[in-house]
Amino acid sequence: MSDLGGPDPDSLPWLAAGVRGLARDREWDAVATVDLVELRESRLGELELRVRADGTPAPAAADVPPAAVDRIVAALGGLVEPPYVVRGVRQSEIAWSLGATALTAEPVDMPAGLSADWIEVVVAPDGDITAYADGEPLEAGSMDSDLTAALEILERLGSERFKCYVARAERVGADRWEVTVDPL
Repeated sequence: MSDLGGPDPDSLPWLAAGVRGLARDREWDAVATVDLVELRESRLGELELRVRADGTPAPAAADVPPAAVDRIVAALGGLVEPPYVVRGVRQSEIAWSLGATALTAEPVDMPAGLSADWIEVVVAPDGDITAYADGEPLEAGSMDSDLTAALEILERLGSERFKCYVARAERVGADRWEVTVDPL
């Protein structure tokens, strides 16, 4: 007995060390660090980039130079299979931490008259629907019939999988589109 009245801790059997409970889902399929000297003077603190199924990067934000995009893709080369999304966070003046998550993209036929390179529909848990074309928010009454039809396709594909989701179509060729649907 110990001085506190309980069993002597030295007399208790040892338990195997280890993690108890449920493991957290893996957030990243690949991680890397890279020096992006091209962003040395930039005020950018975070970035996001998508890499298509054929391994080519989708057009990045205007404040991410093509040389930085190439360096990001090279840093993750072989660590994750395309298509994937990369999120980067600045660690110092030039050092960036990158996390990549593989996407499950599927080819989809979209209306031929679309001028946008990517379209996105977000359905929030409260039922709010937001749509974007090439990063610009869309208003319900201001869309042409091709864009309206494309958004209906995305909503159908998203609602088949999840109640709340982000469905994104990205042009990967003249008449080729890839769609990803992720839960929200």
